[in-house]
Amino acid sequence: MIRPVSAEELPETLATCLQDAGFPPSGIAEDGSREYGPFTEAQDEDFMRADEICRVQYPLEFDYAQDATADDWRRVYDHQKLVWVPCMKKTFGIDLGQMPSEEAFLANPTWVDAERFNLELQQAVTDGFLDHMNAWVTQCPDLPSLDDSEATE
Repeated sequence: MIRPVSAEELPETLATCLQDAGFPPSGIAEDGSREYGPFTEAQDEDFMRADEICRVQYPLEFDYAQDATADDWRRVYDHQKLVWVPCMKKTFGIDLGQMPSEEAFLANPTWVDAERFNLELQQAVTDGFLDHMNAWVTQCPDLPSLDDSEATE
């Protein structure tokens, strides 16, 4: 491991690491992510290995999927209810639907219908509210900042 990185740093850090390993991006996808390839079968294996190495060298400093406590998930619930859902509606016209109860959220924090969300994002891009499919993340992050969290202590 070289150093842990924040979720905000991860895309750029991985891109730099992959470029240093001989895999510069071949373009930018419609959703704003970097594209790689096309590769031959051998190159694909090398790319997958380089990607795995980069992710080990630069792990997330805090990964909700693996590191979150029940209190962390309650913070996420509050953030999504009070900040994320209203921000997406007001800023981009994206209706995420009815949030579940806190109890239901804690049982399954992936409450947003991914297919519906993608359709809403595509419409927001078409309507000019978003530059690309991932542009919402900086203005309306779905996870609370770790800066004021007890999760990092």
